[in-house]
Amino acid sequence: ALMAIILGIISTVFDFIFFAMFYRISPSVLQTNWFIGSILTELILLLSIRTRMVFFKAKRPASILIWLSGLAAIVTILIPFTQFGQKIFQFIRPSSNHLWIILLVVTLYFITTESAKLLYYKFANNKE
Repeated sequence: ALMAIILGIISTVFDFIFFAMFYRISPSVLQTNWFIGSILTELILLLSIRTRMVFFKAKRPASILIWLSGLAAIVTILIPFTQFGQKIFQFIRPSSNHLWIILLVVTLYFITTESAKLLYYKFANNKE
């Protein structure tokens, strides 16, 4: 339960970071960028929490998980560029600068969740 609370707090902080970076531009920019960022962070979290080890030293994820996560990430990034995403969700085409910012924030999120996970398991193992 403690790990879930820690990861929930981290996710909330990063949601606020997305809002702080994009809310002044326009609602459609915020909505589009937060859509992309929130899905990418959840995909990254899925890959991070599947093991207690550092992501890069852990056993390779199942191929289906890699392929479906990659497909979900690609579709997530592409939806705002489609008529479907623009008409149904009122997304706008994100600028390349915004996409780079999103990728930077997602990378920082991954580093933060990996660090929190490693510290948690180190602390949890010391208590046993």
